[in-house]
Amino acid sequence: MPGLRLVIGLDGDPRAWVQVANDLLELIAIGAVRAGSRVPPVTSLGLETTVPLSAAIRAYRELASEGVLHWVPRLGYHVRTSITVPVSTRP
Repeated sequence: MPGLRLVIGLDGDPRAWVQVANDLLELIAIGAVRAGSRVPPVTSLGLETTVPLSAAIRAYRELASEGVLHWVPRLGYHVRTSITVPVSTRP
């Protein structure tokens, strides 16, 4: 849908893991990281600042818990081929 943007947390959240997660979501949204493909290491995400490894790990785990990524043993995280997003009927 044009204009639809997925984010983790709130816009402008300063936590490093949230920024990594949102950068990765943006790469998925623009097609730079395709469904079914392996997620690049955090050093290849094109981030302007260096983030702690713990922030990258947490970002990937959070995206996995939200159903965006899945873990393949010995092969790393991959983007799911379909993502179900719950939508609230509340304003």
